[in-house]
Amino acid sequence: MDYFTSIYNIDPDEAISLSNKFCDSNDFVENLISRDFSEEMIPLFIYLLKILDKDKDKRTILKKWIFTHLTDFNKKVWKVSLQKRDNLYLFLKKLTLEEGHFLGLEYADALLDSIKDYPSGFSKKGDLLKFFNIIDAPYKKDISQNLRQYLTYSDNSITLILDELASELFSESVALTEEYINQLVNGGFSKIVDRSDEAELESLIKVLSLRSDIVSNCNFDYWNTFIDRLEKRYEDTEDGTELQTIYFKLKELSTNLTEKLKYKGLKWTGLRILQRVFKSTSRRIPRNYLYELFWPTKRICIKCRLRGNAVLIVTLVLTESSNL
Repeated sequence: MDYFTSIYNIDPDEAISLSNKFCDSNDFVENLISRDFSEEMIPLFIYLLKILDKDKDKRTILKKWIFTHLTDFNKKVWKVSLQKRDNLYLFLKKLTLEEGHFLGLEYADALLDSIKDYPSGFSKKGDLLKFFNIIDAPYKKDISQNLRQYLTYSDNSITLILDELASELFSESVALTEEYINQLVNGGFSKIVDRSDEAELESLIKVLSLRSDIVSNCNFDYWNTFIDRLEKRYEDTEDGTELQTIYFKLKELSTNLTEKLKYKGLKWTGLRILQRVFKSTSRRIPRNYLYELFWPTKRICIKCRLRGNAVLIVTLVLTESSNL
């Protein structure tokens, strides 16, 4: 009996029932993969991968055959599937990565669009990370870059992306340029603070905890503006609410990160002082003039020396106030 002729001419539920009778046959998988791939039979494939769990060789052969055909699907097919959460979507959710089969550019582009346009399609925790990890490595790098850029300007909640993919997008191995950090803080982070969404603010705390260098490499003015914005939202929030608690946690983290990076702060402050001197006075700047400013609990001493029309920072000395 040609059982695959029967399977492909009945509905998927009956096919699953019938497949139980034949899955122990030595040529079961070989016969299956000799046939044309049918998207309608995906429920059967899901079931077969499950019942073949103990037969690793057959399972690997079947999974490789399935992925070979999935790579032929275009972006439109994937996008519809990810939006409607159909059988193909369910199939991807059930996959494991143990055998190392991945999908390419068409799938990656569809997933990127779906994350931006239909984030509710990944409502269950862990779903988005699983779909993201099915992308083949070269394309994963590209979609990661696109997502990082999206975070700088999105007017919609980016909680899902930060919750599921923060470790991927902001791992220590990812080089973040100063230009990108400025865009992220001045754009994305500020929008998060203004949206006052509790989950999104918690996600921001996660990102700052992962990458403290965001603070050290951010433009001084942008970071100060972000802190001012955060302080204002905290003050305007009703006392005792969960939202105020989260604002406070974020404010404390941001302050602590700034404290740990005093040297960068000193450098910024020194440049700011010199800018103000040039703007506020036309008098000759005395040689070896000592400019002082308090920085949290310390005093910054910036010794400057005149050379032509330029003021050069000779030393940046951080001392206790009592030592001055």
